Amino acid sequence: MHLFLFIAFFMPVVAATTALKLSGGGTLRYLIAVPSALVLGALIVSLDWRLGKALWLRRQRYSKQAYR
Repeated sequence: MHLFLFIAFFMPVVAATTALKLSGGGTLRYLIAVPSALVLGALIVSLDWRLGKALWLRRQRYSKQAYR
């Protein structure tokens, strides 16, 4: 699970830097794109973690009901 979160965190950074390399972006574009991609990656990981936690807790409740 941590590997998937690590990948989800850094994928926006890799995508942004690859797009900037292909378009020939300058230093200013990197200074804007990389921090915003890090924020986007943190947002994705946070939402994914919360959704996974909510689903896990919900499934645990149904699992206990099935064994009664």
